[in-house]
Amino acid sequence: MINRCRYCKHTFPSSKALGQHVKTKHFKNYLVPYIALAAVVIIGIVIAVTMIPSSSVDPTIAESETSILERTISSHDSLRQHFHPEIKISVDGEPVKIPANVGVSRGTFRYMHTHDNSGKIHVESPSEHIFTLSDFFTIWGKEFTSEC
Repeated sequence: MINRCRYCKHTFPSSKALGQHVKTKHFKNYLVPYIALAAVVIIGIVIAVTMIPSSSVDPTIAESETSILERTISSHDSLRQHFHPEIKISVDGEPVKIPANVGVSRGTFRYMHTHDNSGKIHVESPSEHIFTLSDFFTIWGKEFTSEC
């Protein structure tokens, strides 16, 4: 295998020698791909952060807390919120599994639901809303108080 510098076309006896040459003689050229990659990553993060919906509730939505928890979707079209928090529950030190298909019924899904018993909650809503752990317990049909 020929170890040839892609910048000045010199040949070297080993890839290690070639690498050292590039680092010392072509330092700027050596860093360009890494700088470009860093720029792409930073731009991607900025775009992702600006696309995250704000946590405030849309004032044009006049739904009661109960009605929004009863609403369902059947597809992922036109979602304003879509994220997947994970929870782990233990009672007296013993783990409690979150069951599969909480909030799932006949091909429709409540805005908060599960697909498996991994603890991942799917929050998928066509409107912005601040969902709480208490909301999930309501959909699950479990009591959520300071005593229980």
